[in-house]
Amino acid sequence: MPEEMENEVGFFSLSELASMDTTALPALTSLIPAAGVYFMRGEDVKGGENQSQDESKPNLFYFNFVGEILEAKLVDKSIDPETLVGRKLTDNFTLWPNQFKELLGLLKGRYKTVGLVYDGPRLGGVDGQEPGWLDNWVGHEYHVKISHYTDKGGNVRARFTYMKPQNDEAGE
Repeated sequence: MPEEMENEVGFFSLSELASMDTTALPALTSLIPAAGVYFMRGEDVKGGENQSQDESKPNLFYFNFVGEILEAKLVDKSIDPETLVGRKLTDNFTLWPNQFKELLGLLKGRYKTVGLVYDGPRLGGVDGQEPGWLDNWVGHEYHVKISHYTDKGGNVRARFTYMKPQNDEAGE
């Protein structure tokens, strides 16, 4: 990324954008993370709610899990893994109303897999509310394998598979 863009904080004008030197920018075909095994540190977990468009259906609740890349071992050897260190990845977990209890169980399973406490009187993860076991994500170091798949609509998506704690940093 050009230095002028890396150091930019906030927005700039349309004329500055039009005259910007973009020769050093790589061409991207996707914003999904590269496939591989990542060693991460949990940065944040935030719960949210999407209003239902249909008044007869409940709202959707979701949690965004943000992690910072500490190390990466990538499938695509043309990508320098050091360029990913320090970047953030977000995994979204939706609690669908028709599978609410099962999905909370899967969320507990994710915490169990990465070695976190996954029980307690409160779920947490929502700004302005009392913390709960979801908030243990922040500061926790974990491994995640990212692979790609194609959904029913033909879109390439990233699949996050959380891994048991490893003996070394990158899961060798």
